[in-house]
Amino acid sequence: MVVAKGEVMAAFVLNPLLYALRGTREGLSSLSFKLMGREASKVSGDNSEEMWKKEGSTAKESVVRKWGSD
Repeated sequence: MVVAKGEVMAAFVLNPLLYALRGTREGLSSLSFKLMGREASKVSGDNSEEMWKKEGSTAKESVVRKWGSD
C-alpha cells in the first residue's frame, strides 16, 4: 500500500516536469529550425495512417519487405 502511494506521488510530481521539458525541447527545436531556414518535421501517431496510405503498402507488406518472405 505504501509502495503504491509512493508510485502515485512520483507520477504526480514527474509527469508535469516531463511535460514542461518536452514543451521546452519542442520550442527550442522549432526555433532552431526557423533560424536555420528549414521546415520542422512533425512526428506524431496521428499521421501514421496517412503515411501508410502514401506509401501504398500495408503493415504486412512492410514486415515481409523487412524480414523476407512470410
